[in-house]
Amino acid sequence: MSSRPSVRAALDLRRRGGKAFVPFLTAGYPDWETCERAITLLAACGADAIELGVPFSDPLADGPTIQASSQRALEAGVSLEQILSRMESAPERYPLPIVLMSYANPIVTFGVTRFCARAEQARVAGVLLSDLPPEELPELWREVRESGLETAVLVAPTTASARIPSLAAAATGYLYLITRTGVTGQGGEFASNLVTQVSLIRRSTDAPIIAGFGIRTPEDAARLGAEMDGVIVGARIIEILSQPVESALTELERFARGVRAALDTSGQATS
Repeated sequence: MSSRPSVRAALDLRRRGGKAFVPFLTAGYPDWETCERAITLLAACGADAIELGVPFSDPLADGPTIQASSQRALEAGVSLEQILSRMESAPERYPLPIVLMSYANPIVTFGVTRFCARAEQARVAGVLLSDLPPEELPELWREVRESGLETAVLVAPTTASARIPSLAAAATGYLYLITRTGVTGQGGEFASNLVTQVSLIRRSTDAPIIAGFGIRTPEDAARLGAEMDGVIVGARIIEILSQPVESALTELERFARGVRAALDTSGQATS
């Protein structure tokens, strides 16, 4: 069995020369063939890792775009078992480190021990549990870490400074810095205290800080890339993939190359 890729290593490598681009895709949306073609395309466009969303019936933190994609994937039968099976059977379709972004329920229902073993077989790089802080279910977090899965941990604009060191310590992959309050996919202003949050995080860890929520344009990516180690783009990519397949992939390539170029320019400006 091939060793699993490392999202931390991929982000650290990019950090030496620029800013990371981490697209988010809902697993199996709009269908598996298109989803996997999109992953391959994003890799060719300079993405550094992929967050692959595990569809869930009650995605409270997600905006309407990702909620709709999750519901469509569920209706098509996409499950955690199916995701792991596809990754295991066709690793060439997953050329980047894959971080499974999931609510806790699908993993607990699947069985944590079983999930960790299957994730290793499928060469999953890491996991982000969007509704499970590290203080909750510590035995789950411990088993995930001990299995070799890297962990991504959320930090919000509203996270108290006293709590940041414990969150930073729990992140073996990267810190996901939420750029604004609310749910994913909405535009608008980014939080005014992001630079302060970055400074507090950097006092506690050298793990990459990747910004997400509301990043819709290359200009957004460049603006945040000036302070962060990279960006996560999700809802805008899901919107693009909601079009007819070939036009969607053409637009996705144009968009991804635009984000990559903006991040490269941002990286040069801050180096």
